[in-house]
Amino acid sequence: MKFNEYSSRAEWADAVGNIVAAQLSDALDSRGRATLIVPGGTTPALMFDTLRRQDINWNAVCVIPSDERLVSLESTRSNLGMIKARLLQDKAKRAEIISLCHSGKDSDEFLKDVEKQLSSKLPPDVTLLGMGEDMHTASLFPRSDELDDALSSTGRFAIPVTAPMTGERRVTLTYRSLSVSRNLHVLITGQAKKHALQKASRIANPKDAPVSAFLASASVHFAA
Repeated sequence: MKFNEYSSRAEWADAVGNIVAAQLSDALDSRGRATLIVPGGTTPALMFDTLRRQDINWNAVCVIPSDERLVSLESTRSNLGMIKARLLQDKAKRAEIISLCHSGKDSDEFLKDVEKQLSSKLPPDVTLLGMGEDMHTASLFPRSDELDDALSSTGRFAIPVTAPMTGERRVTLTYRSLSVSRNLHVLITGQAKKHALQKASRIANPKDAPVSAFLASASVHFAA
């Protein structure tokens, strides 16, 4: 794990936005297209403001949420809604996005369609992961019922899950999708998450700290 600490959240946002833009540019130069996996929630929003202004060929970039709550797009809890509002603006509005929210469609058939789309976009060129204070990442929660499937390196690309504390239904990308990224970053802010990350780095079993499954190959970016 490479740990990067920044003096302010503004510096953190600018630095990570520039790093991601450079890695996407390298992918576009090499392969003519790029895949970017991003988290929802509040943590990445400030960084998205930097990234969306980067002068790259956004027409050839596919953005994929790392996970999604099965709520309406208008809900403040919608990851897709936040990504559209904060990332897919300015120059980045030309990017393609894959939705993980089935919006009332048959969930099994929808996930089959999503996995078909994902199979043509993987491995990702850049993956950005968030982390909760409980050491979950994406919607891979400690000791959740679906975690064996979610952590499998040979299983599905995306699976339905239930958030243990709230019972909220979600869809998440799995270890198989996330771990193969050419560039993997974990984004955290605040001392509580820094302490959780340090704890996760000492836990051997990813079922107790799912983010730990990704740390060996990740660059961590932290600002208080």
